[in-house]
Amino acid sequence: MSQVTSSHQSTWTSKLKAIGPGILMASAAVGGSHIVSSTQAGGSYGWLLLLLVILANVFKYPFFRFGAEYTADTGKTLVEGYAEKGKLYLWIFFILNVFSALVNTAGVAILCSAIIASAFPMIGLSITQWSLILVAVIWAMLLFGGYKLLDGMAKWIMSALTIATVLAVIIAAVKHPEYSSDFIEKTPWQMAALPFIVSLLGWMPAPIEISAINSLWSAEKKKTVNFNTEDALFDFNIGYIGTAILAVFFVALGALIQYPTGQAVEAASAKYISQFVGMYASVLGEWS
Repeated sequence: MSQVTSSHQSTWTSKLKAIGPGILMASAAVGGSHIVSSTQAGGSYGWLLLLLVILANVFKYPFFRFGAEYTADTGKTLVEGYAEKGKLYLWIFFILNVFSALVNTAGVAILCSAIIASAFPMIGLSITQWSLILVAVIWAMLLFGGYKLLDGMAKWIMSALTIATVLAVIIAAVKHPEYSSDFIEKTPWQMAALPFIVSLLGWMPAPIEISAINSLWSAEKKKTVNFNTEDALFDFNIGYIGTAILAVFFVALGALIQYPTGQAVEAASAKYISQFVGMYASVLGEWS
């Protein structure tokens, strides 16, 4: 693997300047796998699936790390690497991404729109209408603001979500949740729960193509900030480990707030959002 990175020594200043692609990766990961699946795992089964969530993040770490390390070492993206291996690899990657991009974009748009509709019911728009508006706005942001705007916004959004979630979990833990009188403990160790477990672990922490996308973000960041492999891995680890810790907190959110109530957990992502938002409101107040 050819070395094209700068020979400058890694410092805390260079590490902090390199931060960006890892945060973007974290913001891309914290979607259906965290907000919905992880919280549903806690809300349905308490702490029983927590170890599996942690192990999924641990075992997938090398596959996600490779994209950031490859770009830092070579100056090329994974997509360029696929192209150098042969057009067949590039076409396979392209075809897989056509399907995943459509499914992921539609799924995340519906999820985000459900949150917006829940927060602003007085506007009266449907989730489909919110989805179209959301996709159009984000497309315009990327078109006119480029990577710099995306990088800057992701840091603020992830910071706000992390603070709110950690705070909600801490308050819920301090309150010592009381179990309802008719509470019945449920177990995930049955065939009926297998599809949910497979989905939870498959999407945790994010679809594997995020590794290639992260390498694109790293290459874009490298156009404005000079950093070496050590700096790039520092940024990656902040993003990846941060998403793993957040997954634990989302499981805790469901286990501490929803699980003790015995409330039936909605299976559909969009329908579950009202329950999800209600957890924050129950411990932080309606303003949240």
